Order: sequence, then structure tokens, then C-alpha cells
Amino acid sequence: MKSVASSKLEFHALTHRGRVRPRNEDAFYANGDEGLFIVADGMVGASAGAVASEIVVEVLPLLIRQQVASGRSGKTMLGKQSLRDALCKLSNELRRRSEGQAGLHGMGAAV
Repeated sequence: MKSVASSKLEFHALTHRGRVRPRNEDAFYANGDEGLFIVADGMVGASAGAVASEIVVEVLPLLIRQQVASGRSGKTMLGKQSLRDALCKLSNELRRRSEGQAGLHGMGAAV
């Protein structure tokens, strides 16, 4: 379990592989100052779910920051379309990283 305190809120994260799967494919990103919390879980039946989950929590925060920074309205929050755009870019990045890599074809994660 990981606990982090910020001046705004306190949050905790705990993962568990569950009772069925042989390994844990969960990953998380938490930044209370940004108000950004991401949970990723490797997709059942997809190869390299743990790898995909780690890529999600590595790449998605960067993509979200880019979407917020490029916002025309000057808002510091992410709108629905911007979130969709970030998730589409994430999907493309997962696909790109799996191309030609043994054991990574079809990797994916729920976000």
C-alpha cells in the first residue's frame, strides 16, 4: 500500500492480484496537487497486461498535461473531448510499443 499526503487531500492505493490470476497487473498514478488519479489493470486474455498497465501510468499523465496545456479556453481542467483525445493517443502509443515485440502483441489495459 502506498499513502501520499498533499496539502489538499490524502489518498491511498492498494492493489492485489485477486484469487484467480497468477500475478498482479495493476498499476496506478496519483498526484494530489494535479488532482490526477489513474488506475490501470491489464486486460484479461491480453498478452503483457502488466506491461500495458505500466505504460498507461507512464504515458497518460503526460498526455493529459499536454491536452490541458493546449486548451484554448485557458481552463486547467480536462474536458471530455480532450480526455478522449488523450486516450486515443495512449491507445496509439500502446500499439506502437507492441509492434514487433515478442509477447506484446495485443497488449492492453483497462483505465
